[in-house]
Amino acid sequence: WKWGICLKLLGMALIVLCSSMTGVFMASGLSKKVLEIEAAIALLGHFHDRLRYLSPTMTGLIESACAAEGTGNIPYLTGCRERMGRGLPFPDSWKAAVAAHPGALGREETGLLAALGDVLGATDLESQLAAVAYTRQQLELRLDIARQYRDRHHKLYGTLGVLTGIAIVIILI
Repeated sequence: WKWGICLKLLGMALIVLCSSMTGVFMASGLSKKVLEIEAAIALLGHFHDRLRYLSPTMTGLIESACAAEGTGNIPYLTGCRERMGRGLPFPDSWKAAVAAHPGALGREETGLLAALGDVLGATDLESQLAAVAYTRQQLELRLDIARQYRDRHHKLYGTLGVLTGIAIVIILI
């Protein structure tokens, strides 16, 4: 009898805990998107500086970005380097890597990044710098939106997780 009640209470606590953790997981996804957009903006800053002052080849640009602190662990960047190492041209490598490793970035952000593959290394320096600046500006706008969304919904997701667990427990009682 006592064991039955203890098991029932333990089951209810586990339901509330699982739903709470789901809310926490969903909230962490919001922070992850912000971090990934910030990393993309840092990468574009690196691209801009390297293009402006060094005019490297695309292989050199990607290699320097992979070696730089803060941008070297971006999955689509390392994916591009791997593809270029296998002999694929930069535009194809970049687009394929961005498509294969979007992470928490949305369709708009990956579309902006993928579009750079058509410009970098294929046009004159001023056009490349303008494309990088435009993409960076657009990502900064999306970063502001992502931060506002995260700030508004972060607590909401955690609270909804707990309340959903409690509601399930009440229904089961």
